[in-house]
Amino acid sequence: MGRKMRFSSWITFILTIAVSQTSSQVHKSMQDRSFTFGSTKIRYRLFVPANYDPSKKYPLIVTMHGVGEKGNDNTRQVDLEDIVSTWIADKIQKETPHFVMGPQCPADLFWGGVATQAVHKIIDSLRREFSLDTNRLYAVGLSMGARGVFNLLEERPGLFAGAIACAGAGNNNAAASIARTPLWAFHATGDDIVDVSGTRTMVAAIEKTGIKFLRFVSDCWKNNPTLTTYSDAIRNGTDPVTMVAKNPDGISYDSLKRAVEGGVNYIYSEVKGGDHRTGWMVAFHHPLVPQWLFSKSKNMPSTEVVVQNRQIQMEKTSRNTFIVFPDFSRNLNHQYYSLQGRKIADYSVKIDYRIGSPVIAVPLR
Repeated sequence: MGRKMRFSSWITFILTIAVSQTSSQVHKSMQDRSFTFGSTKIRYRLFVPANYDPSKKYPLIVTMHGVGEKGNDNTRQVDLEDIVSTWIADKIQKETPHFVMGPQCPADLFWGGVATQAVHKIIDSLRREFSLDTNRLYAVGLSMGARGVFNLLEERPGLFAGAIACAGAGNNNAAASIARTPLWAFHATGDDIVDVSGTRTMVAAIEKTGIKFLRFVSDCWKNNPTLTTYSDAIRNGTDPVTMVAKNPDGISYDSLKRAVEGGVNYIYSEVKGGDHRTGWMVAFHHPLVPQWLFSKSKNMPSTEVVVQNRQIQMEKTSRNTFIVFPDFSRNLNHQYYSLQGRKIADYSVKIDYRIGSPVIAVPLR
């Protein structure tokens, strides 16, 4: 797990949001909805793209808010912190029409467990109700919501085509599952709410699975940004590149841009200095973030097989291989079986098989 957050710091952060941030009116552009999962009721907002046509397929972005937006008013989680406004902006919607779903974590819960299970159920219900492109489901989150993103990726590995996690931490032991989804992570080194080690250790854990992150380090443009700092600057003509790529240390912004255009799947952006909010203000005002996210698509035809009375999902990868993952199991130990059902061996390895191989895997029970 990432470093635990200090309770007093959380309280300070919540109060800061409450007294210093002015709510936008994003919620007025979104449907007011709710979903009940067991005894848990989750309220959420849904943005439906203009001129929705059910004969077409649309991407879906799930936005996971921070601790300061918990509750049941069904407005704060989409109005604050630019987590939704970025994605429903006219320019972005015209380029890539898409749905945006912003769930609100109940006041007595945190993202994880029943709360994120409910989010998955909401996604399932929207897939039945609307014409969603299941190859282009995305998750973005900040602070506690970044942990929520990691929870979503852990609980259903391979469901999302791409994810953005800002100023958060997660379960490093689940890195193998999380690594199946392309990720762009952000954090500021001056964050005193969630220490930068939260993202650093997650990135390191994912890299131990064989993934390599492209790292982009830059100076902080503004310390202690308010909700309107970045938005107002851009509105007044400031080049956003100067805000998200001040004094790059290592690779240049142009190199980062070329990497995004070239299809890089894993990026870690670290801002030297700054505070907790800097970690996501840089992300949600980054010129390359929408391009990177919407370029991610699974584009993998899937099928299902049954082995020993258990349903197993199989996906064809771009490397002309099959990845087999049983019931979204978190167990890394697997048994190899022939297609005739004969047990071959027990292993703990990456589940990746050449097409035509006579073996598949099922989890140890």
